[in-house]
Formats: sequence, C-alpha cells, structure tokens
Amino acid sequence: MRKYLFLFLSLFLLSAGACTVIFFNVDPENASNAVLSAFFFFLFISLFSLFCCMNTIILPSKKNTNVLAIVRRSALISSVIVGLLILSSFSVLNVVSGVSFVIAIALVELYFSSQEKMKGKG
Repeated sequence: MRKYLFLFLSLFLLSAGACTVIFFNVDPENASNAVLSAFFFFLFISLFSLFCCMNTIILPSKKNTNVLAIVRRSALISSVIVGLLILSSFSVLNVVSGVSFVIAIALVELYFSSQEKMKGKG
C-alpha cells in the first residue's frame, strides 16, 4: 500500500500545483474553454488523488482492502464534486439537476458494488 500512497501523493502535489497556477494566473471571465477545461481536469485529478490518499491512510487496518474499489470510489466522489462545479459554472445548477446528478453517480457505485458481491458469491 505504500507504493500506492506515494503514487497518489505525488500525483496530488503535481495536479494541485497545476490547479493553483491556473487559479491564480487566469481571469475566469476572460478565459478560453481550453483553460477552463484544464482547470477542471487538474481539479478532478487533485481531488481524486487526495481521496485516494485519504482512503489508503484510513483503511490500511483491513487486510483485504481492494485498491480498485478505492480508486473507483475516489473517482466517483471527485466526479460528483467537479461535475457540480461544472454545472455551476454553466449556470445550470439547481436543486433538481444537482440531486439527479448525485443520484446518477450513486447508482453507478451501487451497480459496481453489486457486481463485486455477485463475484464473491459465484
């Protein structure tokens, strides 16, 4: 698990640095779509690696921790946060669209967790 922790920490440092550079050097109202896309991409990568680091630090007590499950859950949580920020930046975020987006991501996680349980039984 230590090699994964090192990988996630280094990925977090690189992506958080790139996200910080974009955040402080770009005017969001005059930025092109490519710059905004790069910002949201690096924000996703930094949140993803941060949640992976948190999960690998919190869950090492369990002997059978699945790294792919940690990566999948971190990616889904990060996609919820970044997706809501993207919807907000396009000024289309309201309660209904936000809740339906979160429910859709939760259903994806429930599908994958049910598939893992089915593999365990059969």
